Amino acid sequence: MCCSQCATPTCLLSWTWRRLARLGFHLLATRGTANFLRAAGLPVAIVAKCEEGIPNGVDLIDRGEIQLLIDVSRGADDLAGGHLLRTRALQRGVPYCTRLSNAGAMVDAIERQRRWDPAVRSLQSYAQPDSRLKLFIRQPLTESGDESKIIVDGVLKIVNEIGRDVVPFEYLTGNAAQSDRTFREHFERSQGLPFNAVNFRHYRLNQLRRADAFLYIRTAMSESGAFEIAYNVFAEPRAPIFFAVWKHCPIKTTLLRDLQEACDVTYREFEDAEELRGDLEHFFQRVADQCMKPAAENTRQAVDSTAVAAWTTEMTDETGDIAERLAEAAQRLGDVVSLTQMAPFKGVGNNWKRRHRN
Repeated sequence: MCCSQCATPTCLLSWTWRRLARLGFHLLATRGTANFLRAAGLPVAIVAKCEEGIPNGVDLIDRGEIQLLIDVSRGADDLAGGHLLRTRALQRGVPYCTRLSNAGAMVDAIERQRRWDPAVRSLQSYAQPDSRLKLFIRQPLTESGDESKIIVDGVLKIVNEIGRDVVPFEYLTGNAAQSDRTFREHFERSQGLPFNAVNFRHYRLNQLRRADAFLYIRTAMSESGAFEIAYNVFAEPRAPIFFAVWKHCPIKTTLLRDLQEACDVTYREFEDAEELRGDLEHFFQRVADQCMKPAAENTRQAVDSTAVAAWTTEMTDETGDIAERLAEAAQRLGDVVSLTQMAPFKGVGNNWKRRHRN
């Protein structure tokens, strides 16, 4: 497996192929690439280059056995064969790419598409507030063991029941207990990215910025947990925090105590997870009520704006009708004025004619 911090072409190559293998692709490569990938522990079959004989990559494309072509050959001897492969892939409608970065993006898309569960929604539903509380959960990860995982699992079981019966949740960081052996795997599988400090931090802080509530389950020391708490307290949007502190792992860091003056914080110690049920229900219900007030106000304002727009449209229509009537009245008045102005001249003309006849 490639190094978590490495971005060399060979590292990216093995990482991309490993992800494709996890997705169920049967891997084929020319001899040099296949030997390199096999050395990295990947099952790869060898296929001949175009100039080496048959069956080669072009033959396999013709037979419909290739669903994705990654051609990153750069050597002068490989250019002609690569051109043949890409041409045939284009003719047969087989997606291909010529850069490892593009290959990684294609694998990202495939992974996300497999997790995508499309659903039909009405257009109006997008304007309605989401009633689910966005919950960010911090649990011990690198310092977690089997005992910690059992305790966390008990707390999350109660949280899941509250989410089912009291306040619905959107779990921003998942709702399953993780250990030091499973959380990296879970991240790579769910996000389709290699686990490293940059990717993991970017993911966690992005989710924290979306959070309505922050649940901190403390069963072991966690430097990363302290980092996320500090980020939440001193950055925006400052989600309310519930500290669920196992009695055998009390908070010793002075700066993590008595945070009420800086943030909305609830501290509770517990021996058995069931002791937290009432306090967790009250905390989540209170936060949900706080979140729903702005949403209800926005909805009310939207309704008022719609009513004003409808009234304005109605008034505009009425104003238009009045304007048309005034224009018609003005036209008629103009005709009357014209006739009135003409009458004296007609009378003068008749008198002149009579006078001259006499």
